[in-house]
Amino acid sequence: MSFEIVRLATKSFLWPFLIFAFFAAAQPAGSSSASLPCTGDQVEGNVLSLQFRTSLVVNWRLEKALLFVHVSQGRTPAKAAVSRAKAKQRGWQTAEIEVEAEGWIRVTLPPELGQALVEDEDDRLMLRLDGFQIHPRAGLLYVPYLFVEGKPKG
Repeated sequence: MSFEIVRLATKSFLWPFLIFAFFAAAQPAGSSSASLPCTGDQVEGNVLSLQFRTSLVVNWRLEKALLFVHVSQGRTPAKAAVSRAKAKQRGWQTAEIEVEAEGWIRVTLPPELGQALVEDEDDRLMLRLDGFQIHPRAGLLYVPYLFVEGKPKG
């Protein structure tokens, strides 16, 4: 694939799919990866709540969980606060943020948080928006995705 095709694709709705293709190609032998689309989002104050279609990875032991969201405005911090919605007391955890091309950011979730999300399909990921906003799920171009890598249990 030529550089020009890649450059054009990163400026289009194909960007999340290219990210998935990159991580699928770079995964360790014996692992599998999946792209879990966002099926619901809600903002309350500065907290974004995201729900993902996790049925693809039921009974997986995750090795990695990466959240990709598109920043609509504000300054992207180096770290984010993340939590599960079903945690009795929201135990906010710190997650690293890396800036990707064209306004996308990659949030590396703590492994136990990613695992808890795929084990409970009704749970939601909470992301505190401190100083930035993301595009809502309403637009197809900027739908948040959770990319996971792991192996089936057993």
